[in-house]
Amino acid sequence: MPSDPSHEKRPDARRAAAAASPDSRPGEEYGRPVRVLITGLDEDGRSCVVDEVAFEPPPGGGLQQQVFEVAVDPPPSRPSAPGHHLVLDVPLGMLHWLLVQWEPNFEYPRMHYTDTMDFHCVVTGSIALLLDDGPHELRQGDGVVVAGVVHSWQVGPDGCMTSSHVLATPPVAEEAPPV
Repeated sequence: MPSDPSHEKRPDARRAAAAASPDSRPGEEYGRPVRVLITGLDEDGRSCVVDEVAFEPPPGGGLQQQVFEVAVDPPPSRPSAPGHHLVLDVPLGMLHWLLVQWEPNFEYPRMHYTDTMDFHCVVTGSIALLLDDGPHELRQGDGVVVAGVVHSWQVGPDGCMTSSHVLATPPVAEEAPPV
């Protein structure tokens, strides 16, 4: 099978991992801790970051750490939200895995929400998650759980690639009209 010349231009991750110090810590290759943001709502119903988890090795070594869990089946419905409803066409109970290449300086045109729970990890570049409480910069290695809240995206100057797992959630029950 002929070799793909595009593979020759990519850094060899195995070589980089082998060259790392055996006692190096996660995130050191980025010069900072790797973090995962968890979104939710504040007391006024505005989208915000409700938790930030640093990726640290568990006691006894290793590089695995649970940062979020969906402990109910089906997952909970998203909170009621104003804004644009973006339909992702993920059937209830299904999970889609997406790789998204974002153009430099792209900004999603409006705040939106989805009937999904989204798990994003920045593979390359940077992107800001825009919530009602302001922008939250995510850089290579960072992640975020967007739990159906109103949000938008603004990409950094070098573009960005994200790896995203999109889990469908039940739609919100229709709210009764005001009396």
